[in-house]
Amino acid sequence: KIKDYCMKEVLLKIIEKIQRERALNKQHPNHVLFVRDILFPLRVEAVEVLKELEREGKISHTRTINDEAYLINESDQ
Repeated sequence: KIKDYCMKEVLLKIIEKIQRERALNKQHPNHVLFVRDILFPLRVEAVEVLKELEREGKISHTRTINDEAYLINESDQ
């Protein structure tokens, strides 16, 4: 399970960064949208971390008909 404080920190940093950029650029409204501003950066970061875990041999990756699938390698369980 992801530790709550880790996800809280990540989300707060994303929101803070976007609001700061919008304030500096005098963009209004300065609110942060869930799908465009939060979900997309989280997805990009998650994909990079998954690739790193696969390179390290900790997980394996495969494609399904509709999605990507990951498994923890048995030696790491």
